[in-house]
Amino acid sequence: MTTLRWGLLAAGAIARAFATGLQQTNSGEVVAVAARNGDDASKFANEFDIPRAHEGYDALIEDPSVDAIYLSTPHNHHAEWAIKAANAGKHILCEKPITVNLADADSVINAARGNRITFMEAFMYRTHPQMGTLRDLITSGEIGEVRFIDAKHGFNAGPNFNLRVTDKALAGGGILDVGCYPMSFCRLVAGMATHQPFVNPTSVRGVAQINPDYGIDEWATASLAFEGGLAAQISTAVQVTLRNQATVFGSHGSINIHSPWGGNGRQAGETKLSVFHPGQPTEEKLIPLDRGIYAQEADMFARAVQRGETEVTAMTWEDTLGNMAALDTWRREVGLTYDFE
Repeated sequence: MTTLRWGLLAAGAIARAFATGLQQTNSGEVVAVAARNGDDASKFANEFDIPRAHEGYDALIEDPSVDAIYLSTPHNHHAEWAIKAANAGKHILCEKPITVNLADADSVINAARGNRITFMEAFMYRTHPQMGTLRDLITSGEIGEVRFIDAKHGFNAGPNFNLRVTDKALAGGGILDVGCYPMSFCRLVAGMATHQPFVNPTSVRGVAQINPDYGIDEWATASLAFEGGLAAQISTAVQVTLRNQATVFGSHGSINIHSPWGGNGRQAGETKLSVFHPGQPTEEKLIPLDRGIYAQEADMFARAVQRGETEVTAMTWEDTLGNMAALDTWRREVGLTYDFE
């Protein structure tokens, strides 16, 4: 495989996690990093021995040594920079959520399609092999007919509302920042249950605690309905620590995914699924990972680029647009909009 030359557009914590992941694989290397502040870019470059540090994102997009962009700005800036990168012919791995709303997401996908570049919304959990194990268990009928899904992703950022995740100007709040995970998971499992890549909900009914001073959803839940009677409950938060797990309930048993969003995390190791059947001992399914989840994601993306594919099967464009549409509905349900929309 030809080594994919990466440019990091933004130099924050997630870019650091991705750069660390690339050190665990031979599929790619970081050749450039950009930040709005040149000193931040230089410090990041020194830490990871990156050849070029750019002040400003345009310089990175124009860098001829860069094949692919890892885009990790706050998500309200994703549309602008993803479209610029696509127009420059760069492949793009864009952090979730792809954008703030479906209209912007459509614009990004259209730019990717028009320029025939590889684009993926970076739901790294989708690339973890435990998702393949889960699919095998569900499609084989291990727990019978799938009837209900419960999925949670949330944390407590504390009282400091200067953080990105609690800043309305940056489209902060639980639904977009981390609620996108359980939404995408339930749509994925609904697809597994019907032998499809994913299924969009027919109904999304939500409630949320909107902070009256800061205008972000501090915690929120939604009830999802799918064709055939499958239902789901999802929860998210940036001001409540949740038990970040997911459970799929069937007519003959259930499957608990202990670490759905990070798998084992950023290093090699094992994660597990627990399969429950009434009156029987719990069966543990151990899933090994020979490198961290960001390395796994980078490898999958690089293989798609190598094969000349514009989409990555773990998170296709239609899947991304369906997830964004469902998130839009959830926000409408709870009355959450941002001033710049």
